[in-house]
Amino acid sequence: MSRMGSGQMDEGEVDATFADIVSRLGDEPSVPAQRTEVPWRVDPTGSVADALMSHDDELLDSADEHFVPPPPRELPPATDKSFWVALVGLVGGIALLLLTLLLQDSAPSWAGWLGALGVLVGFAAMVLRQPSRRDHPGNGAQV
Repeated sequence: MSRMGSGQMDEGEVDATFADIVSRLGDEPSVPAQRTEVPWRVDPTGSVADALMSHDDELLDSADEHFVPPPPRELPPATDKSFWVALVGLVGGIALLLLTLLLQDSAPSWAGWLGALGVLVGFAAMVLRQPSRRDHPGNGAQV
């Protein structure tokens, strides 16, 4: 194949190359892919890494090892005022801010300030509810 000075092929070469490619398309028989072992996955010791990387489903079939989460905790009682102040302040404050934003001209100016104050009070109540000391050791995450 001779190339032109600018690195491009002329039309005759392009057509010949295309015809050659098309003629060779049907020559190779389609062979189904066979599963071969990858060298780094071969583990004669039967270690955990090899078991995890295998395609066996028997590890997933053990029904006695499924994680069952604990039931969710109930909401605090109505007598826990700091929880309800935090909840109403955050949710109500954000709702009032969004309502003030949507009704821009018809909403009173104090509504935006009241919404912002509600968010601040709710956040402060939520922070003050946190325990001052944690009961777990400081050696990492708990499982």
